[in-house]
Amino acid sequence: MGRIHQHKDKCHGEARRGAGRGRFGPNFAADMGGELGHGFGHGRRGRGGRARRGDIRAAVLDVLGQGPLNGYQLIQTISERTEGAWKPSPGSVYPTISQLKDEGLIASTRDGSSRMISLTEQGQAWVEANPETMAAVWTSFKEEADEGRDVRSAMRSLMMAATQVFSTGTPAQQQQALKELKETRRKLYLILAEEDEG
Repeated sequence: MGRIHQHKDKCHGEARRGAGRGRFGPNFAADMGGELGHGFGHGRRGRGGRARRGDIRAAVLDVLGQGPLNGYQLIQTISERTEGAWKPSPGSVYPTISQLKDEGLIASTRDGSSRMISLTEQGQAWVEANPETMAAVWTSFKEEADEGRDVRSAMRSLMMAATQVFSTGTPAQQQQALKELKETRRKLYLILAEEDEG
């Protein structure tokens, strides 16, 4: 927390000093960017990165529908399919593999030092008969990834506009831009406050 407050004090100090000269410091836009972007992108993933109970079963079957994999490759493929939002633990994957073996949906074979896992004919038939279940496993993660890209794009656009104003704008324009940025930040925190109260 101390580092955050020091960073904010630095930004505000440069704003006050710049205002006295009629111009902001050359690094002011970059400093504002660091303040606005601090911690961005972590909260959402922390909430959305958990799959519903049962999703791991469908995810394993769907991934194995593309071909045999060992346990490590299975976990990595799920992580890649969700762009890193969901990387199931071995403690959830291997019991699921054992269950699916007992049901006759998957089988394992030894390939050197690695045990490869693949769908049985029964497992392949189950995957082909349940395309909606397979697709639903990834839907929430895809929506979250798309939303994250939209937010990052909006943040980049905001910072490009701020950089332009603080680099080339008149002192009056810079002051107005700073006022708008502070007001935007205040409104964003109010959104969080409203959510907490709800």
